[in-house]
Amino acid sequence: MAIEMTAVRIMSPYFGSSIFIWTNILGVIMVALALGYYYGGKLADKYPRPQVFYFIVLMASVIVLALPFIATPLLEYLSSVTGSSPAAWVTLSLLGSLALFFVPFALLGMISPYLIRLVNREVEETGRVAGRIFAVSTFGSIVGTFLPTLVTVPLLGVQRTIVIFGAALCVIAAIGLNRRVITVMLIILTGLGIAFAPLMMADKNVIAYSDSPYSYIEIRKYLNYTVLSFSKTRAVQSMQPESGYLTGGFYVDYYSVLPAFACPSRECDIGVIGVAGGTIPRLLDHYYAEKKDLAIDGIELDPAVTRLAKKYFDYSIPTLTTHHQDGRIYLRHTDKIYNLIVLDAFQEVEIPPHLSSREFFQIAKDHLATDGIMAINIMTSGSQNSQYQRFLSTLQEDFAQVWDIGLNRSSNHLVLASNTDEPLTDRLAAAEIDNELSNLRSYIYQNMVRPDPIHATLITDDRPLTQILYDTMLYQSEI
Repeated sequence: MAIEMTAVRIMSPYFGSSIFIWTNILGVIMVALALGYYYGGKLADKYPRPQVFYFIVLMASVIVLALPFIATPLLEYLSSVTGSSPAAWVTLSLLGSLALFFVPFALLGMISPYLIRLVNREVEETGRVAGRIFAVSTFGSIVGTFLPTLVTVPLLGVQRTIVIFGAALCVIAAIGLNRRVITVMLIILTGLGIAFAPLMMADKNVIAYSDSPYSYIEIRKYLNYTVLSFSKTRAVQSMQPESGYLTGGFYVDYYSVLPAFACPSRECDIGVIGVAGGTIPRLLDHYYAEKKDLAIDGIELDPAVTRLAKKYFDYSIPTLTTHHQDGRIYLRHTDKIYNLIVLDAFQEVEIPPHLSSREFFQIAKDHLATDGIMAINIMTSGSQNSQYQRFLSTLQEDFAQVWDIGLNRSSNHLVLASNTDEPLTDRLAAAEIDNELSNLRSYIYQNMVRPDPIHATLITDDRPLTQILYDTMLYQSEI
């Protein structure tokens, strides 16, 4: 279970952690275990000797120990040829899962039936023996589920976690084979593996990375920017230039215009769901801290992201208070009312389903001022995409006006929703704004489109915008 729990984390830096990756990995593991159970039972009847059993354990554990060193070059190569095609991405991630996990899990699957055959001496006790073994096995699975998630991955990382659990199996197998020299060698190799396995993830442009219970996080240098990502190959979560505040075209630049017309008075309370490296709060603080009574609540799920952001980004933002909580849970339990709520909580490239349903938008609406605005960053292949139409229709159900702005040279769309009677275009045109932001204001004003009422299936908690539907919205023009 420990290896199974970390399997997705091995793949996620290269292919993300979508439902497709989970399906590929779990499917491969289940097939491998089924074959292991079957052939393990046959082999146990043919060779009911402990030495054979321990040799199988040894082979499986050696392969597990090698996973951190095999995975990096293999997945680097596979992910480099995926391009932007979802089909290629899913297919190549399946090949990666097969190459990495099929053989070790087939061998691990042979252990249970083999152990039952070795321990069972009388037919009358078969049920009792099998029950004890499955009970102990299940208890081990519980430990293997919680220990990596709560202890070893946060403290040591994915690579070292795999080495530690692989080494534990190796030592058990070596002791069972009564090979002291092998045991000593394995202990030495384990120490070397723990020391050097994380280096296999290294990249000359990567300045820091971390594994948290929520995601793989990577900080790297890209041209003149510091970039935060949740994978090696896909979306950028935060981007900060070496000097200045605007990024020169990244979607966050457009959010620097929003407080100018979301906060018509001096008071300006803003909630940002999905802080990551703090790019949006940093922009808002820079342009509005002196002009308004600005207070920003940043809601970031993962404390590890904030720790890295404070070290590698300019996270000294006086008006920002960071809350480590899920955005929906935070809004359900706070009494705060905001002039502006920004939703920028991407998980790879998609918004988590519970943050894109009508029920969530109703919660957010309850925390908006009468003339408040909700701003949502979402990615789509086009405004006419049927799933994107569902998204807009869902917002129209509860907000008086919804505006769609396709951002320049990007798949990102800025969606604005409000219950105010005054058209947002009028408020934007009348807003006082910094000269440095005038071009961004002009772009938003010229590209604001207020869709006619859309009659589409609403996105709800019961009928969510799932991973498959989101990928349809991102990569296809029609479903």
